Amino acid sequence: MEKQNNGFEMLKEKIKEIINFDPGTYKEKPLKRRLRVRMRATGINTFFEYARYLEDNTEEQKKLADALTINVSKFFRNRDAFETLGKDVVKIFTDTLNIWSAGCASGEEAYTLAIIAMEYGKPGLSISVYGTDIDEMSLNRAKKGIYSAQALVETPSIYIDRYFNKLNGNLYQIKDEVRKLVHFMKVNLSYIPESFQNFNIIVCRNVFIYLSKEFQEKVIKEFYNRLNEGGYLVLGKVETMFGDIKNLFYTFNTKERIYRKV
Repeated sequence: MEKQNNGFEMLKEKIKEIINFDPGTYKEKPLKRRLRVRMRATGINTFFEYARYLEDNTEEQKKLADALTINVSKFFRNRDAFETLGKDVVKIFTDTLNIWSAGCASGEEAYTLAIIAMEYGKPGLSISVYGTDIDEMSLNRAKKGIYSAQALVETPSIYIDRYFNKLNGNLYQIKDEVRKLVHFMKVNLSYIPESFQNFNIIVCRNVFIYLSKEFQEKVIKEFYNRLNEGGYLVLGKVETMFGDIKNLFYTFNTKERIYRKV
């Protein structure tokens, strides 16, 4: 057991060194689960062997990076959360609305937030949405704004007609009027740029379920500091406030996990 644990710790250090991803922020069980998927694919049985294999195999480094950063994403995933955000939050802003979609994967959430802001925002509202992730491949897909019909299965047909262009091969592209509002960039939640400030809404859904409580607390405190006074934080359905960070926000909508900065 001790040798296995040493191998696991060695592998974590190797991952941090080689692919610029800190596995220390992950909960141990989901981290090991994703590592073992790649180990099975390569026919390797121990963490120690996999660490050695990873060191000299650039193709496997890319595959592991994808496995550790992959997110399932669709437009309007858990649609009620977005509609509630539009009806009860977006509508109160009159001049400027800055939204951060943290852990945006391939962009579906960020574009959804822009659509909601356009639908529910007051006339003349200046809208900016920032979508960030650590997976450059996903961000490149997001910038192109081209998606399969499967990504739109939860999207109301009226929004598809209004905000998407149908392409060949059952593909859809987000319209330019939405794309110009959304800015994508690579950001690691361990090292959030100082320039990320003055947000009215931060959305970080289904990211914390993989991360340690210590890291969750660190990131939520960062979100608090980067929200404007009275700003809103939206978490995923199974994610909640805990410990001292509960004192930083009050619950605006329990069902949809919408919190407001105290």
